[in-house]
Amino acid sequence: RFFDFRPTQAVEIAHAPKFKQSSAHDIYKKTNKYGYNPNLKKFSFSFDKRSGEEAKSILLFLESHLGYKKFAFHLQKDYNNKNHESQSTTPHQSDLSFFYCPEWSHTFVYHDNHTVSATFIECPRP
Repeated sequence: RFFDFRPTQAVEIAHAPKFKQSSAHDIYKKTNKYGYNPNLKKFSFSFDKRSGEEAKSILLFLESHLGYKKFAFHLQKDYNNKNHESQSTTPHQSDLSFFYCPEWSHTFVYHDNHTVSATFIECPRP
């Protein structure tokens, strides 16, 4: 399924590659990457000033994916790179990316003015 809603223009991008660090001694520490793809992106999107129907649609979509099921989402043109479609590129450089959403929140401002905030974490392509 596709997530077809456009977020507000301000996007927060958290980037923290996963790694493990061994500490055999205090002097020698070795750092290794953790997992198959330790460099995935984490986006914090905000959907501001949405009508009640649109906010309900966003929330139902997120709730139906239960916080762990993958869905497709087209990133903004600033975050994708169609020129590098080889196997060596990371998933966030393609036109279509897959994410899961482990957390979201809903704020009811007033009638027909809702704000939904969601955290999307990138997944490798299925």
